Order: sequence, then C-alpha cells, then structure tokens
Amino acid sequence: MRYRYFASQGATEEGSRDGPAGDAALGALSARLLRNYDLKKAFEQLKWDGLLDANGAPIDGLETLLEETRELKAGLLGAYTLSRVLNPLRSELLELCEEADPRDAGEGDAQEDDAPFRAKVPEFQRWLQTEFPRDLAGRILALLDEAPRTTAVATIRSGYEQLWGKASGFSLVFGAVASGGRPPPAEAVEGLRRAVAAVRAGSDAEFQSFEVTYAGVLPLRGEPRDWLRAVQEKRTAHEALLASLAGELRVCLHEVAESVPDREGLPEALRSVWRALDELVPRQKGKPYPFSGQRALDLDSGLDAVVRLRTLERLEEEIVRARITGSTLSIDLDLLEEALGAKARRGLEALNGLADELRAEGYVEGEEDGTILSAKALRRIGALALAEVFSEVRAALGRTTARRSGPTHALAETTKPYEFGDPLHLDISGTLANALRRTPGGGLPLRIAARDFEVHEVERRSRRSSVLLLDLSSSMDDKLPAAKKVALALQELARRWFRADRFQLVGFYTLARPLEARDLLGVRTVPYLEGHIPRHWSREELAARDRAGAPDFPGDFTNIQEGLRLSRELLAREKNRDRHILLITDGEPTACTVEGTVLLEGECTDAVLAETLREAALCQRRGIEITTFMMGASESARMFAEALRRAGGGRSFLTSPDDLERGVVVDYLTAAGRARGPVPARLL
Repeated sequence: MRYRYFASQGATEEGSRDGPAGDAALGALSARLLRNYDLKKAFEQLKWDGLLDANGAPIDGLETLLEETRELKAGLLGAYTLSRVLNPLRSELLELCEEADPRDAGEGDAQEDDAPFRAKVPEFQRWLQTEFPRDLAGRILALLDEAPRTTAVATIRSGYEQLWGKASGFSLVFGAVASGGRPPPAEAVEGLRRAVAAVRAGSDAEFQSFEVTYAGVLPLRGEPRDWLRAVQEKRTAHEALLASLAGELRVCLHEVAESVPDREGLPEALRSVWRALDELVPRQKGKPYPFSGQRALDLDSGLDAVVRLRTLERLEEEIVRARITGSTLSIDLDLLEEALGAKARRGLEALNGLADELRAEGYVEGEEDGTILSAKALRRIGALALAEVFSEVRAALGRTTARRSGPTHALAETTKPYEFGDPLHLDISGTLANALRRTPGGGLPLRIAARDFEVHEVERRSRRSSVLLLDLSSSMDDKLPAAKKVALALQELARRWFRADRFQLVGFYTLARPLEARDLLGVRTVPYLEGHIPRHWSREELAARDRAGAPDFPGDFTNIQEGLRLSRELLAREKNRDRHILLITDGEPTACTVEGTVLLEGECTDAVLAETLREAALCQRRGIEITTFMMGASESARMFAEALRRAGGGRSFLTSPDDLERGVVVDYLTAAGRARGPVPARLL
C-alpha cells in the first residue's frame, strides 16, 4: 500500500526561503562532526563548504566564493589590455584633422580665421599617425596656443581638458571638467581644500557648504569621512591604473596631469588637496595589474576594471583572513554583495545564522562556547543517517524481501508524532487533537497537515542484545567517520523499530571502554605515541593512565581481545539468548592481555593471535555470534578475519568505508529476520 499526502485547499504553508532547511543543515553538520570536528569548527566548516537551502538549492560556501573571486580576477586580467587607452583620443583628433585638412577645402569653404590652424594640420596629422602619443601634452598645448579659437580648436581644447581631468585625478571627484555654468576647476579644487581642512579641524560646516554647491555633480552620501574615504579608494584605483600602463603611456599621462590650458597653478593646487586628504584619510598605494588580453580599454573603462579588481582583491583578502582566524563574521557583507552579488550575500547571511536556526528548531542548546547538540538533535542525526543507509539497504536486500510481511509487531497503547518512515497506524483522536491545537478557532472543515499525524508505537515481540565494537586505533582515522555513522544508524534502527532490543557500543585500542551514545559524535581515534614503549604493562597501570588522560598513555595498539572480552561481559548481563557482536576494524591485532599483563607487540605475533582467537572461541561458547567487518586491504588482514570467523563460528566480510554502512545494517536486519521473522515492508 502506498500513502500520498496532499496539502488541504486553502492551507497556508511556509513560502520559499533562502536559508538552509533544519534537517539539511543538521545532516551536513553531523557529517563534519563525524569527521572529528568539534561543534564550533563544524559550524565554521559548513560556511566554507556550503549546503542546500530549504528549497533544495545550493548555498555556495566561502570555498566556492573564494574560487569564484579568483576566477573573476583572472578573467578580467586575461581578457583586457591597457595598451590602447588613448586610441579614442587619437581617433577623435584624426577626424578633426580630416575635417580641417586644407587639401579638402574648396574655394570659400574655410573661414579666414581658420587658415593658421589649417596650415598646421598636415604636420599634426603626421604626428598622430607616426609618433602619437609621444610628447602629447607639448604638441596639443602648442597647437592650442598658436591657433585661433575656432570650433575645431575648441573641440580639441575640451578633449584635452577632459584628458587632464582623468590623468590628474580631478575627474575622480568632479567628473568631467566643469562646464555649463558650474564652478570652474580652480574654484572646485579650492572648495574641496577648504572642506577637507574643516573636517580635519573637526567641523562639518564647510563640507556641508561644499555639498550644497556640488550636490548635482557629486554622489555625496553619508558622513564626510565616509565620502572622503570613498574618494581615497578611487585615488588608489586611479594610481593602480596609471601604474599598469606601459612606460611611454604612463610618462605621457604624467605630463598631461602637470599642464592644463589657461589653468596656471591648478595642478599644484590639486596636489595640495591630495596631500591634505592623505593626512586626513590615509590610503593604500596603487599597485600595477598585469593585463594580458586583447580587448582594448579606454581610461574610463580601464578605471572601472581596476576598481573591480580591487574590490575582488579586498574580498579575497577578507575570506582568506577569515580562514586563518576561524571566524566568517568579519567578512564585510556589503563588500561581498558588491563583488559577487546579492545572492552571495544572502547565502553567507544564512550560513552565519545557521546556529540560530538550529537553536530555534531545538537542535542546539546553550550560547557561544557552551553550545551543544540537544538530545533531539542526536536522535534526528541518527534518523538521517538511517534514512541514508536505507537507500543502500533497499538495493542490497531486494524488493522481494522488502515486500514480505509477518506478525512481527503489535500496536502499543502509547502514541507518538509521525516521523518519516513510520508505519501509518494513525491514532485518529490524537491526530484531530493536534490539528485543533494548531488552528484554534479555525472552525470547520478542519484542516489536517502531515505534521498533525499521531501514530501508535510499534512493539517488537522478541529481544536481541548487540554490541557494536569499534576499532579506535590511529590507523582508523580516515575510516572512523563511516563507522560512527553506522553506529548512529543502528542506534536509531533499534530505537525506532526494535525497541525491545538492547544495543551497546564499545571502543577498543590498547584497552577497551564502553561508549555512550550521546558522546558518539565526539569519539576520536587514539593518537600515536612517539618514543620507546615497554612491551609489558600491568593492566591496572594502563587503565589508570587511560582514566587520567595521561599524555604518555600508549593507547595506539589494536587489542581486539580486550574489546571482545568487554563486549562478552556486557552481553553476559543481558537476559536475551540472542546476542551478537559486530566488530569493525581495519587490521589484525597488535596487543593482548594475559593474566593481568598487557602485551604491546606492535604486530600480530603468534601470542597475540592465539589470545585473540581464544577470546573469540569463548564468546562462541557463551552463545555470542561475532560478525567481523574488515576494512583492511592487506592479505594478513584478510587472513585474520577468516581465522576469527572460524574460531568464533560467526561471519566475516571484507568491506570499504563506503560500503560499511550497507553491510552492517544488512547484517543486522538479516539477523533480525532470522530471529523474529521477515523484515517489515514499511521499514524498507
């Protein structure tokens, strides 16, 4: 039977959100915790890796944003060139010369005043065609000084003044050179000088007057220092643009910046303003950029490209700094939006608010350094792990087994909220009560959503006791995340479907210890101890060092015998006759315990092998089945797994971390089918 759920007509559901969904965020977080991150580092790592939002769309992490930033920089530098920034001016001058060429002028076409200018046109044309832009300032100023004020000369004068504004930096503040009734350049520069001096003296009055005068020209917004800081950033970009030009172009524009027609003293006055501004708002020096493409930029578009490059560089620096400091909260969101767009900003805001969202869902408790995962989160992580494992288990068991059914459960008197995967044994009264509580005064018809479902809990008729025995030696470091994920899935499987079962965890290394379910995410391998280590130790002494967390505790040995012994003792306390050890390891044993003395051999000697197999045989005599999942690829590891299978009368599987979860859960369910009948279809 299949169940489908539909939203009631008129029911309101949450709209699409840009933030991560709680389960998606929790699942991504648990994946980092399984890889031995602490909670704080796991949150930060998520910000680097990214995840899916509530609608299933990816939220780019900072790693992706950093890569995108660098690609954009490389794309700009590789696409454009600054070698032809003055070509538009050259083309304009050539066009004017062609219009004024005396050879093209018919009788009566030219005014008498144009004659001196027309006489100079051929020579000026040759310079444009063969020597431009060498001595650009000298050539044009000489032409302007000697030629009468005709229309063509006025056009050249206007073009040169605009070029001066771009070369000197004047246009960074005032745009095009003043015209159309606005104050002339000299007055504008003096107004800016007084405004800077007033701000430096602590008064904004002069700046406000300056703002009123140039409100139609300048983008004056915010506080005076903010605006002046923006000017300084433009100046740095302008300096970087000039530094990026080839030597001849750079010299040419420097000469232009030092001279402007009929404006004697203006370049020095402007430099004086820049010096005052540098003292008030210090700035970075502009560095050159290695443009290497073919698409030509003029001075305006070149400045835009440099500003873009500097924005990308600042963002890159902030992201890299955040990686070093371990905190992404220092990244300027305005800068991020300017560089990569509003979507990138929303994504980082969502990632920065991840802890708050999980806290709101009850998955995180505490504040700041005291933040911990709640019991609800741990259960939900187990459920997510189990759901992921089941996608593999379905394929492994096949549909025939999944469709079989049997009298393996009964409905209990107790009920619970419906969770994905539960059999839909609805408690009608409880479901209706939930819907009424959710919509008080809503009237009829009553609208019922899936979150209102209340279901009867399932009782299992038979019991089974199992121990999952985990290898915690350092060689398991890259395999332990998969093993811990299996443990989470089995815990959830027992909690949800086999509630009468008893499931325990044991970790082994040089010794062995029980593991609490709430601590499973934080379990780590035992570090390797450098230096000389005695081969024989009193077990009591080793245990005392282990409990005290002594730095000289030689914990990085593989004492499978000790793990089997502790598991056997735990299972001996259970009344169930069906008892099982699931052993997960990646190699043969390198230590054992003989009459209270622990032998640390560092390899699988005959003595270590014999004691381990003796303990396996003892487990078999006590009615405990051992299933070994061997993740080691060596021949010796495979031979040990087979020897353990023969000695313990159990089973062994050669597997990899990727296949481990499927193998262990399939084995658990297969054993459940033998002990209790076929696996319920709804479980799969």
